[in-house]
Amino acid sequence: MIESERLLLVPWNADYDEQFAALCADPVAMQFITRGRPLPREMVDEILDRTRQMWREHGFGPFAAIEKTSGDWIGRIGLNLLPDWPGPDKWEVGFELLREAWGRGFATEARVERCASRGTRHRSSG
Repeated sequence: MIESERLLLVPWNADYDEQFAALCADPVAMQFITRGRPLPREMVDEILDRTRQMWREHGFGPFAAIEKTSGDWIGRIGLNLLPDWPGPDKWEVGFELLREAWGRGFATEARVERCASRGTRHRSSG
């Protein structure tokens, strides 16, 4: 787990799958990812399978972002492997956040904190 001033970044596990699926079904939340098209559940499940695989194979990947003051899940932030990307750089820093979390600097805070802790490998148990 990585802790910043306002966030807990928890290695991804199945506890967050349904919340992520609901986020991916929100056309407004998806406007910058899919141009507002909700993702079908089978596509969400593929994303979640890849997320778990990244954690197993690399020891890192997208984190569940938990707001410390409320304890609420607010989204997913972290590194994503893009195996089909045409160029050599196949890793991206990505985030998907609930609309309520937009404009509050959470993605930037998480990226800065993750870079500061880059020497630590985080392993998921699941």
